[in-house]
Amino acid sequence: TDGDPAALSTAELALGSAAKELNDLPTALRHVRRALQAAERAGLVVHAARARLVLASVLLPLGNPTAAAREADRAEPALRGGDLGRLYAQRAVILHVQGQLEAALELYRRALPVLRRAGDLLYEAKVLNNRAMLYSSRGALVAAGADLRRVEQLAAALGMDGLVATTRQNL
Repeated sequence: TDGDPAALSTAELALGSAAKELNDLPTALRHVRRALQAAERAGLVVHAARARLVLASVLLPLGNPTAAAREADRAEPALRGGDLGRLYAQRAVILHVQGQLEAALELYRRALPVLRRAGDLLYEAKVLNNRAMLYSSRGALVAAGADLRRVEQLAAALGMDGLVATTRQNL
């Protein structure tokens, strides 16, 4: 990083995000906190907000939805565009886990047009998949199926064969 705090924060966030995807939550937490610390020390508000957003996504599966929601709240003022759509998606997941299904559904709906305008196909697929699970749990199988068919299309376009297979299984 040659002493560049933005590069350091970005690298740590990438490492943390990768560890999260591999379900290595302790490693993810360590790297995301380093990303946040580097960003805050340098006054990089957007970098810090992005780190907080990923931190929220790590804290939730660690069993701390309150802390996850707090980090999402702290991130919001600095986020715009696709980042804001990702924030809505993360908040929806937090609410979904907490059993606040109507509020989660509203945030999933709110996230989608923002993510689509930003061209964020990955998060569009994630939101649709999560919303499909919510719909399915409520017995709204037609709506769940429509969302899952779109997830399948997006996953195929992104070359995410594992997600395509999981989506087909869910269908």
